[in-house]
Amino acid sequence: MLLIWHDNVRQGDSTELFPFILGPVLIGRMILFAPVFGVLAGMAPAMQAVRLDPAVAIHG
Repeated sequence: MLLIWHDNVRQGDSTELFPFILGPVLIGRMILFAPVFGVLAGMAPAMQAVRLDPAVAIHG
């Protein structure tokens, strides 16, 4: 959707509104870093849950 919008939106002199370069290096970085950040974001609440007593956590 963003790519379609970017292809159609132009300035008054028909130049691009903003340069949007999506090269293979950027795609590779996204593929590598997205899972890493996802795992790290999931570990934060899991590490807090490990410290809780199960009976206290279930009871509320």
